[in-house]
Amino acid sequence: MQPPGPQTGEIVHRPDPGLARGKWEAPSWAFLAIAAFAVVITLLYVLARTGKLPLTRSQAAARKARQTDGQP
Repeated sequence: MQPPGPQTGEIVHRPDPGLARGKWEAPSWAFLAIAAFAVVITLLYVLARTGKLPLTRSQAAARKARQTDGQP
């Protein structure tokens, strides 16, 4: 067995094991807020694509006019 090498006097600080290792750590509620925001945006997109959520006033007026004419 070889003797240990020369000591440099340098101290290395390592982070604790786990997920919290980033330079900018985020609290757990931030991840939940981002997920909730993604769900809301997806829901709005789906509603707009299916016609349940009119995107402009002209689309809303056209939809209302179709309903009063007896068309679906």
